[in-house]
Amino acid sequence: LHIDMDAFFASIEERENPKLRGKPLVIGADPKGGRGRGVVSTASYAARKFGIHSALPISRAWKLCPAPHCAYLPVDMKLYRIVSERIMEIVREVAECALPLTPPRKRGELLDSSNFQGEVRRGFISMEQVSIDEAYLDISPCGSYENAGELAQAMKHEIETRERLSCSIGIGPNKLIAKIASDFKKPDGLTVVRAKEAADFLAPMPIRALPGIGPKMEKILLGKGVSTIADLRLSLPRSAELSDRAWGIDNAPVVSQHEMKSLGHETTFDRDTRDQAILTKTALALCDAVLKEARSAGITFRTITLRARFDNFETHTSSHTLSAHTNSDIIMAQEVLKLLFPYFKNKRLIRLIGVRVSNLKEV
Repeated sequence: LHIDMDAFFASIEERENPKLRGKPLVIGADPKGGRGRGVVSTASYAARKFGIHSALPISRAWKLCPAPHCAYLPVDMKLYRIVSERIMEIVREVAECALPLTPPRKRGELLDSSNFQGEVRRGFISMEQVSIDEAYLDISPCGSYENAGELAQAMKHEIETRERLSCSIGIGPNKLIAKIASDFKKPDGLTVVRAKEAADFLAPMPIRALPGIGPKMEKILLGKGVSTIADLRLSLPRSAELSDRAWGIDNAPVVSQHEMKSLGHETTFDRDTRDQAILTKTALALCDAVLKEARSAGITFRTITLRARFDNFETHTSSHTLSAHTNSDIIMAQEVLKLLFPYFKNKRLIRLIGVRVSNLKEV
């Protein structure tokens, strides 16, 4: 099962301010009257009708639908994380605890209205949260797709009742199918795809629906006359990994404890700059933000990476791996500045810089 919240950030803002409900709403960088330099984080479904979507330059979003026709709000990550934690707890509770057994558990009384009749025993459900608003669950203990569908309805009911938010859920024989199914009937959708139906379910879909195919590969494939997943199957040797996905084959397990690979922060300047004082001050501020998050999570790191994007949108990264794990602010600042200084020799203006740490270890 794959659960994905609907326009998560925007839906939370609509819930907190009912006057925004149903209106075009963009969460992201300050548009500054169309001169903003950041990107869209989330757009409400009303805003998406204007062609606004995640990762779109905020200046472009403003041109497509300026204020006051569209409301623009900053990202409130603290609020979104709190809501995310509550939703994931609801999902765990419904999956592992709140399903009636014989005799029914007291916690199952929360779900009387869902009329769920299947049986799921506590401790048998694996859950993998893959982002702030989506997660996979291995719901094999449900025993049937009918029971799985009722479980999904129970989850949707509880999230709507407790958090006043909608989600879309996909159920399939593996993570690949479940992921695609969850996006099939958004928003507030529920799609169940049985194993024998998977290949036919995928066949008519556009190639971009398949994970692993981005804009560049899509352009190449369209140039070769490959537009659907069915076309893709005919164009690839059966032994290719992408061919397996095109046929709905995926053996990736649901991993209960998702290991953090890296963490970082970046900023886009209001104006492209080569000012060394501004670049240095910004880099050190990013160090502080990364360190605060690392210490809060009880994490040390060995690899430090600096990312710089120039005014021509070329992006360069440079990294250094330390001899031992650390979360020292002095070491962090020293290493980031060593990585930053070579960029001062470049004659191009810098549009964005970011700092990221990886090769992590829990304290």
